[in-house]
Amino acid sequence: MIANRINFQRVYDLRDRVLPADTDSREPTISEMRRHLLENSAKSLGVSPLLAIADYTHVNYPIAKASSLSERDRSIKFLMLQA
Repeated sequence: MIANRINFQRVYDLRDRVLPADTDSREPTISEMRRHLLENSAKSLGVSPLLAIADYTHVNYPIAKASSLSERDRSIKFLMLQA
């Protein structure tokens, strides 16, 4: 990892010495990754249909719909509107 820059040159060091001790460095699960992608695309697009949010990050619409509905009790970031 890059620890420092001196005159635009990168100074590399071991990850254990660069990252703070409380940083979570474990690999995210697939559902956490999908949720992160959907949340970032929703922030970028603003108010938009779930199909547009899923298309923005190239996540299949059924997977996006399932992940947004399955976790809506934990988070209210996605609001489903019926027309």
